[in-house]
Amino acid sequence: MNIFAMVTTRHSNTYTNYALSSLIEHTKFHPDDEVILIDNDASYTGPPDECRGRIAVRLNERPRSFASNVNQILDHARARQADVVFLNNDLIFSRGWFEPLQAEGPFLLSPLSNAEVPYEEEGFTCKLGLDLEDYIGNEDRFREIVRRHRNRAHGYMKTLTFPFFAVKIPYPVYTVIGPLDETFGIGGGEDKDYALRCYLGGFELQFALKSYILHFQGKSTWRGAETREQTANRDRIANERFQQKWGEALFQVMVMNDLSHLSPELQQAYKEGAFRALIERLRA
Repeated sequence: MNIFAMVTTRHSNTYTNYALSSLIEHTKFHPDDEVILIDNDASYTGPPDECRGRIAVRLNERPRSFASNVNQILDHARARQADVVFLNNDLIFSRGWFEPLQAEGPFLLSPLSNAEVPYEEEGFTCKLGLDLEDYIGNEDRFREIVRRHRNRAHGYMKTLTFPFFAVKIPYPVYTVIGPLDETFGIGGGEDKDYALRCYLGGFELQFALKSYILHFQGKSTWRGAETREQTANRDRIANERFQQKWGEALFQVMVMNDLSHLSPELQQAYKEGAFRALIERLRA
């Protein structure tokens, strides 16, 4: 059983129904799967007609952080012993996107997106930082990009971390690792923190390489809701908390993506995917 969950806000509502429509159209649900939309600030006006009856809308009494929203879904799913598929609302799902994420094992799974693997198709540049206007009118080109990608991509790739824009968190993982840490603020850093906790708990993170979706990015935060000053303050809070919890060495690796301070031995461990050993050494 899967619990699919998504959060919408007043700053990103324009994207939500596109995400929901493509999710419903391109996902082969099991009979007992649930789809939950969390209205974070009482601003959502309702799903499109083709989604009514398939989506349960949950209204928060007050706006919650990213981690808090994930945690309420983990609590809901635990009683059903269900896997959680937590999704951003600024996504376009493609045909067959979820099948690779149905692999069972001791790992978190994520699809790839234009942020990780950019493409270009007949003038449509599918890369980091797209807006809805860039996509509308290019639906056929995006479908062709997905077809090309699926023809060349196979299997799974172990990774130290990935952003939780579309993450499957299996029941056997979150019942051991627990909830996301809500002390990182509105959003930022809690996904990297969870990745470290997973590796230390014996679980991996993997990209499902054949799964490809479109991610507009940042529509509830840095590319939509926030001023530059608000983004900088949110990042500062998250970064300070990460450094406090994990130390400078892991902060440089996980947040700054800087491996230059690592010894040759630890750089080799990183290349070989010996992530638990790397984390344990850097924590010491």
